[in-house]
Amino acid sequence: MLLYVYMDEQIQRLEEKMDKGFLEIDKKFSDLTEVISEFAHNVDQRFEAIDQRFEAVDQRFESMDRRFDRLEAKVDEGFADMKLELNDIKNRLDKLEKRTIEDSDAAAKEIVNLQKRVDILEKKVREFEIAKSNS
Repeated sequence: MLLYVYMDEQIQRLEEKMDKGFLEIDKKFSDLTEVISEFAHNVDQRFEAIDQRFEAVDQRFESMDRRFDRLEAKVDEGFADMKLELNDIKNRLDKLEKRTIEDSDAAAKEIVNLQKRVDILEKKVREFEIAKSNS
C-alpha cells in the first residue's frame, strides 16, 4: 500500500506539473495569439491604407483617361475639319486651274485672231501706201 500511496503522490505531482506546464503553455499561446492578432490588425490597417492610395491613384488615372479621351476627340475633330478645309481648297484650286487654262486658251485664240487682224491691217496699209505712191 505504501507503494500505492507513493505512486499516487508521484502521479499527483506529475499532474500538478503538467497542469502548471499546460497553464504556462496556454498563457504563452494566449500571449502569442494576442501578438499575432495585433500584428494581423496592423497589417490589415496598412493594407487598407495602401488600398486607399491605390483607389486615389486609380481615380487620378481615370481622370487622366477622360482628359486624354476629350483631347483625342478634339484632335480628331480638328483633323477632320482640316481635311474638309483642305478638300475645299483643293476643289477651289482645281476650278481655278481649269479656269486659268480656259482663260489662257481663250487669250491665245484672241491673240491669234488679233494677229490675223493686224496682218490684214498691215497688208491693207502696204496696199494703201503702194496705191498712194503710185498715184
